[in-house]
Amino acid sequence: MDQSLVQKASTIIDEIRTHQRTNTDRLSNVDRQIQDLKTAQKMLTEACEKPITTVTGPEDALSLYVQKDGLQLVSKRKMIQTPNGSTPVSIKGLLDDEPVCEWQQDLQSIVEDRTLLRMMQRSPHTPRTDLKLYKHLLKAPRSIKPAIEKAYSDAAGEGAEFIPDSFLPSMFESFKVRSSLADNFETIRSGIDSKTLLIPRLDKAGTPYLRGVVGDATTLTKTTITSAQASISIPSFATSMRIDTDAMEDSGIPILSALRSAIVSDIRDGFEDCMLNGDTTGAQDTLVSWNIRNRWSGTMGTTSDHRRGFDGLRKEAFDRGTNVATATLSYDDLMTLRYTIGEQGYSDCMIVVSPEILVKYFFAMDELATLDKYGPSAVVLSGQVASVAGMPVVTSRFMGADMNASGVYDNITTDRSGVIIVNRSSYKIYERKALQIQQQEEIEVGAINLVSNYRAIMATADAAATLNVAYQYLV
Repeated sequence: MDQSLVQKASTIIDEIRTHQRTNTDRLSNVDRQIQDLKTAQKMLTEACEKPITTVTGPEDALSLYVQKDGLQLVSKRKMIQTPNGSTPVSIKGLLDDEPVCEWQQDLQSIVEDRTLLRMMQRSPHTPRTDLKLYKHLLKAPRSIKPAIEKAYSDAAGEGAEFIPDSFLPSMFESFKVRSSLADNFETIRSGIDSKTLLIPRLDKAGTPYLRGVVGDATTLTKTTITSAQASISIPSFATSMRIDTDAMEDSGIPILSALRSAIVSDIRDGFEDCMLNGDTTGAQDTLVSWNIRNRWSGTMGTTSDHRRGFDGLRKEAFDRGTNVATATLSYDDLMTLRYTIGEQGYSDCMIVVSPEILVKYFFAMDELATLDKYGPSAVVLSGQVASVAGMPVVTSRFMGADMNASGVYDNITTDRSGVIIVNRSSYKIYERKALQIQQQEEIEVGAINLVSNYRAIMATADAAATLNVAYQYLV
């Protein structure tokens, strides 16, 4: 953790807290306070962010990609024999597997750049990037160099087609680095091979009893366990960007960073919006007119609205009956909200608030502990700015400040906000496919669409009656 950034952010937060605790008009200059809070939150995010580390593993592991029929570059489906018969599995290749060494990591980065540039052109022509790729392949480790040389020399056009057409660039690293609300929940990526995921759970376990002594005719009391399973359907989040087909390599290279940033930002923000405000029925909020903080463009409220991907935390609280209408938000009110979820509120809970609620209520609480009080070894969540009663406080711009008195958006009364307390152990991110990009050409308008696709869901395997999230509104 970068302590200098933490100190700067803490100074800003302390100034806001001082204003909230000493001024009679706490809402004076509130827009400036919220802007300062966003600046402090950005500093804290940068301070806690984990940089992309250089992989320095053994290069001999690259020999795993050398197969009898040549070099395996991308994932392939294979059949393996198990005691229950043949089972299909996906084996990743040199270009889309987790890198085992620095050379493989650099290769994947170059190939990703090259593929993106070629996707942006009607007649792909990337001599500069091709030369960069060629020079890097010349430095291949000994364990894989013969297979690299053979694959490159066998490709048509003197190696121009070394990268297979089936390769799709993945934004996994960029997607992983940028912090968001989703980073605070466990992400499960392995073992998800179909759109519908079945998660078994034990609703009622056995009960222990005392065992009788020798000669005691009493039989051991028996209990019956009760099991069930949660069925989770994983949606697909996608964006489409139109690019002029006349773009050349020299003009494409400078915009690669901006292009990545835009793709990652759109998907991640849409997913976070759904985490808080999602409703598969589309009936909870007036989605057609709800453009939260003017983040979105285009038509909203249709069946393809990203907020209909899965049920968010607000919807989960309404469905579980843990929604609370309280117009004040003191420390006691917060503990009452925590009490709403019973034993699930005992540990591993997180508070999610809007910037407005954080400034107006939390900074006035004596019980609030800011990050500078934690110490250098403390575990800090993504987006966390403070903690209360051991619960990290995380802000999200998708916790709206435009709700009505019932805690929903109706485009009529738009002056309320809310706070969520969620048990992080109960909700997980199930990711079937990492963020990938595909190309779609529009010949009639001379443009190319870069379509990004991300398949994931936030869901809980808990029973519908389990109280694992609470939502207070009317504040």
